[in-house]
Amino acid sequence: MEDFKNEKSFPVPLWIGWLINIIGWIAFVATMNSAIEFITAAFSLGCVFIGFKHQQAGTAPSFDIDRLSPNNLIYASAIQAIWMLTWATGIVGL
Repeated sequence: MEDFKNEKSFPVPLWIGWLINIIGWIAFVATMNSAIEFITAAFSLGCVFIGFKHQQAGTAPSFDIDRLSPNNLIYASAIQAIWMLTWATGIVGL
């Protein structure tokens, strides 16, 4: 788990970014509402920032699971933001 007392750490825990991504996908699948997609995309961009700040601070992956690293949060959140924006604007529609 992250070292919350690290002076270089970011005040928002890394696992919060992962939780926001999971909730975003659940909201996406459950609603398919364009307004919620824009909001989810904005939160995903915030998660990119959270991941970037934790990457700068050298934070360990959440819960010591390598796949929950800051670098993976950056990529997953960026892809999610792009997907949500293209879906909300109608560029991609299934």
